[in-house]
Amino acid sequence: MNKTHCPFASSARMWVAPKYNQKISLEDNVKLIVPVFAKFAKVARYELLDGFVIEIADHRAGDTIESLGKTLRSVLTYLSLNDPRALPRKNIMSQDINSVFWQYQFSNTTMFITTFAPCYPTSHPRYSFDIPSTFILFQAQNSLTI
Repeated sequence: MNKTHCPFASSARMWVAPKYNQKISLEDNVKLIVPVFAKFAKVARYELLDGFVIEIADHRAGDTIESLGKTLRSVLTYLSLNDPRALPRKNIMSQDINSVFWQYQFSNTTMFITTFAPCYPTSHPRYSFDIPSTFILFQAQNSLTI
């Protein structure tokens, strides 16, 4: 978070996912993230946490808008399928994500999601400062209220 356009980033209280392992699949990496992400969702409100960051250390994950979209959908789907608090067969990603009412939820916590990736130009606020990784930032809805 040393390089960012966000004026709040330097004082943000963040949790970071376990380091991405390029020797295993994206799905297997996300499975390793689930327990930490579940704990974040559980304590974010009480610990006044601002966000949770997943770094996907694979330049192909976000080198184009299309690959970024595919990567993001895969990560959100894998997380949802392994959500410890989701009702049986209630995968948030199987709902109409084009609906204005759709919101991502994990462990009964509504999340706002932002991505930062190599596909964004230097003039874009989601530009990743030439870092060949894709970053997915989850902010629990309660962290967005003042």
